[in-house]
Amino acid sequence: MPLIEPALEKFASAYPMKCVIRGRTIIYQGEVPRSSYIITKGTVRIYSIDLHGNESNISFISEGHLFPVEIIFEKTTSSLHYYEATADLEVAVVPTTEIAAELNVNQNFARVILDEIAAQYVGATIHI
Repeated sequence: MPLIEPALEKFASAYPMKCVIRGRTIIYQGEVPRSSYIITKGTVRIYSIDLHGNESNISFISEGHLFPVEIIFEKTTSSLHYYEATADLEVAVVPTTEIAAELNVNQNFARVILDEIAAQYVGATIHI
């Protein structure tokens, strides 16, 4: 897991890994996820589908990112988007409450997550 910050790698290694093949949906829009995920290999496309069936890409995330952020930070109880593997993917499957607990007790872990979310936000808002 070379692209992952050591604090996140250590945390992720304590949980079961799941392999997801390219093209598979990991979380559906509107779903109440049972777990959260940390990407250790591969890329995930985050997208939405509107009422007319049109897909809109929101973002792409890769190694070292976690999802669904809206659930982890308790902004909603169901997923706002679809999360799909765009390549063969490996993720750590982590109970959402355990990520939240680690954020509360481990300042370095919280900094790593904040940096990751900030980078994702900046990347998503640089559309020309």
